[in-house]
Amino acid sequence: MTTKSKFIPISAYVKTNMADSYCGSLQEQLNAIRYWEKYNNCEIISEYKDECESGLNKSPPELTQLASDLEKMKIRVKYGVVCSFSKISRNIRINIWFQDKLYLSEIQLISLSE
Repeated sequence: MTTKSKFIPISAYVKTNMADSYCGSLQEQLNAIRYWEKYNNCEIISEYKDECESGLNKSPPELTQLASDLEKMKIRVKYGVVCSFSKISRNIRINIWFQDKLYLSEIQLISLSE
């Protein structure tokens, strides 16, 4: 009898901005997260993409949406996965705000590069 293993639900967040190409394009970042997903028994159940968003002075729109979806329990995931922690925000207030949302939702943030 074969038992199908249950996948761990994750959310993927990718971001680019005009000044930084670290981690590559949105598609390259998603490909890296999908590769990680495949080898870690996970399943991406939601993707959030911010293209050409700085995050220096304000929270990127899709990051805000991800936090809202977690808070309202529209999605239930165990991990939030990014290519780099710097993709969240270089603004310390926004970064702490988002980390707090994850903590309250009992979600661990995973970076593929750190």
